[in-house]
Amino acid sequence: MSAGWDEPAERSLVETLERISRHGGSVQFSPPPKPYGFQGGLHLNVSQELQLNLWRFGLSVMARDLLDHMAVTHDEHGIVAVTQTSLARYFGCSQTKIQRALAQLSCHHFLWKVRNGRYQLNPAYAYRFSSRKHALLLARLGSATLTRHQIVIPLPEKRS
Repeated sequence: MSAGWDEPAERSLVETLERISRHGGSVQFSPPPKPYGFQGGLHLNVSQELQLNLWRFGLSVMARDLLDHMAVTHDEHGIVAVTQTSLARYFGCSQTKIQRALAQLSCHHFLWKVRNGRYQLNPAYAYRFSSRKHALLLARLGSATLTRHQIVIPLPEKRS
């Protein structure tokens, strides 16, 4: 036996590996998950905060429907490849209505036009904050793009 090894532990490991090799299978190792770090006392992240305050943006019904549709039809890069004509046909409304809804979503930076027929969905809305997909998309887009397209939750108006 190797120096520094605990003999029963080593024997147990060898027996386990033999059992796996006889019955088939593979050995995988996943590092233990890291605990979440939250600022303040609230257990909220950016995407939850956006969902909680989505009503503050005053989005039209069409804009909300469009945002929901795009949130489930984007690719792994957050891109939605669709034309305004196909969206109008899908939702059974005019292209003008789609155009207004897209302008409203773009104004609040939920999405922006990349080129004709391609829209980039903001990763703060598209993915759960700090998920693997969220982190990859943030790295791909870069901080300059994300700074230009930052979603800012409107503050409530104070009444006198």
